[in-house]
Amino acid sequence: MTPATEQTSRKPIRLWPGVLAAVIVLLLRLVVPLVAPEASMYGVIAGVVGGITIVAWWLFFSRAPWPERVGAIVLMIVAIIATRLLVHRSVATGMMGLMLPIYALPLTLGPAFVAWAVCTRGLSAGLRRGTMAATILLACGMWT
Repeated sequence: MTPATEQTSRKPIRLWPGVLAAVIVLLLRLVVPLVAPEASMYGVIAGVVGGITIVAWWLFFSRAPWPERVGAIVLMIVAIIATRLLVHRSVATGMMGLMLPIYALPLTLGPAFVAWAVCTRGLSAGLRRGTMAATILLACGMWT
């Protein structure tokens, strides 16, 4: 099988689980606390679980090429660590050092990553990977 045939026979990326997870995370993390402020802790928990769900979707269920799957997860980890060095000390050390990952993954990184996957599903591999890196870095960089 030639590389061109292999590329055309590859199944498209499965987007709906990631989109569903991102919508649920944003609703539970941002909308529910506005309606029921006493439920804001559930929003934080839903954000963490939803962020992990988005990562699990991308890694195991997205049908993306393996270099993109692993590369995205590694870049997310590196970007959060690098961002931690740039943010204010209160954010970097807040919640025993977990404040940035707990807030960045469900509020910006996860939904932005899902939006990237939806918007770039028809692009070439090189352009997809370049925009993926830019999306991850921008989503983490907004915390600085």
